[in-house]
Amino acid sequence: MNTILALDLATKTGYACNCTGLGSIISGVQTFDVKRGESPGMRFLRCRGWLNEMNDLVKPDIISYEQAHHRGGAATACGVGLVTVVLEFAALHKIEV
Repeated sequence: MNTILALDLATKTGYACNCTGLGSIISGVQTFDVKRGESPGMRFLRCRGWLNEMNDLVKPDIISYEQAHHRGGAATACGVGLVTVVLEFAALHKIEV
């Protein structure tokens, strides 16, 4: 059975994983807020760091994410950036998307 990490990418990213190695399902919300005075790029660095932690914990075979409807503006920039981080991470670690 494949371990699947499912993501609902946003500033507050929802996630769920059928952790076959742990014998359970985990889920939650991870926040990628930018603090006052920080570069907007910190959001994406936090996302990459969190993905590294999840990779160490659950070793996903597949990462699945919801393709959001983009209306423009800051929310679209955030969503596209987070998708880019996930795609790069998956390619680097040879994880199917």
